[in-house]
Amino acid sequence: MTEILLFFATVLLGVIEISGLGGLFFWLLFNTGKKRNAHPYDWIDLFPEMLLTGLIINYGLTLAVNKITVSLPILMILGTIGFALFLREWFKTWQSGHQCIKFKMNQVFIIASLIIILIPIMLLPLREWDARSIWFFHAKMIYSANSIGVNAGWLEPQIAFSHPDYPNLIPALAAQITTLFGFWNEYLPKLSLFFVFFPIPFMLFRYKHHLVNFIFLTLIMLLPANALLWSGYMDGYFAIYFAFSILFFSRFIISLKEVDLISFAVCLIFLLYLKNEGMLTLICGVLLVVVYLFTFKRPLRDLKIFTRFPFISFMAGLLFPIIYWSGLKASWNLQNDLQLGSFESIKLFIERLQDGTLRLLLKQAFFQICFALMALLVILLFVQIKKIYIPKQFFLVLLFPFLYALGIISVYLLTPYDIVWHLTTSISRTFLAVNYGFWIAGYILIENGLNWSGTEEL
Repeated sequence: MTEILLFFATVLLGVIEISGLGGLFFWLLFNTGKKRNAHPYDWIDLFPEMLLTGLIINYGLTLAVNKITVSLPILMILGTIGFALFLREWFKTWQSGHQCIKFKMNQVFIIASLIIILIPIMLLPLREWDARSIWFFHAKMIYSANSIGVNAGWLEPQIAFSHPDYPNLIPALAAQITTLFGFWNEYLPKLSLFFVFFPIPFMLFRYKHHLVNFIFLTLIMLLPANALLWSGYMDGYFAIYFAFSILFFSRFIISLKEVDLISFAVCLIFLLYLKNEGMLTLICGVLLVVVYLFTFKRPLRDLKIFTRFPFISFMAGLLFPIIYWSGLKASWNLQNDLQLGSFESIKLFIERLQDGTLRLLLKQAFFQICFALMALLVILLFVQIKKIYIPKQFFLVLLFPFLYALGIISVYLLTPYDIVWHLTTSISRTFLAVNYGFWIAGYILIENGLNWSGTEEL
């Protein structure tokens, strides 16, 4: 009984600390000074983004302090202060009648979602190779060394198989949890996955205005990832937040609200802390913004949002931990095993363009995305038959998964490993985000169709 109470107390304290760290960061940037830098309710409306921001700050401070046992009390104090500020701001909005967080039907859906995901996370042990040998092996290294620095053993030759250069936000969080309990097993560190899932139902409920659309969005967000949400792989969460970044950018194109731009930025940057592919998504996201600026003729006053000091500071704060971690890796000479950009990889890339490897890659890639692509074509055909207006942002959103797919194919062409083995062991997971991109494009068409009231075509 004591262990059960301790478990739920840890979950509660974790939510308070993580949301509090994010809330403190938002409060410092958007709620101080003589004049508010944003709408008074914006940073509270962004509660799920506060959670993701809190995860990043939790990792950044842990990385800076280095010692897990030293960082934990500091993080708890800062998180408690931030959570108190959040409650104060929420109480103000409640008094003013602004219901930024509604606990009616939302409560049932959110609590049910969290319970449903928590059960397999905690009842199923770590079994899959990537989970045991990469992500949670790194967590055990951090836990055992009480350090996230070089003392954890990143440079030991015998652990080279484990890709020690990978992002370690989740491993650090798992090590913190097991440090609180004082022991390690194959179940407890997986609680870190629950905190990564926590913002998802809150984000989904922003799109509850149409029941059909909400059900469709919930299904396409959760079903494709399936067991990847509790097995210990990062690919499911990577694909979901990849999809949310696309969704929020599409929303920003219409609204031009800083809230939506911040949501897009948080989800996009959070991907950097899940997998190395996050760097590719960041490049694709920047290209998407550039294309948007050139294709959508906006007045200059509408584009000032990109250059405002709070937004730039916010972006810098979110990027600092991954930049710091990259600097540490460079100082340790800790390199990725793919050696992308080296002379050998470029030579291999050119050879594979000529030996039929590209044809094999394209065939395998199409096999992975064919179902989502066919579903998108059916939705598009229906829209055309009904003569429903196709929003311009649909084509811009569709560019994101295509750019990402092109990048993933390029990485496969550069990899020093046997291409057949590499495709067999990973392509179903690496192309999951591409599938999510196509599903989101279909969702945008359905949402537009439900809101549409004319017969105009693009």
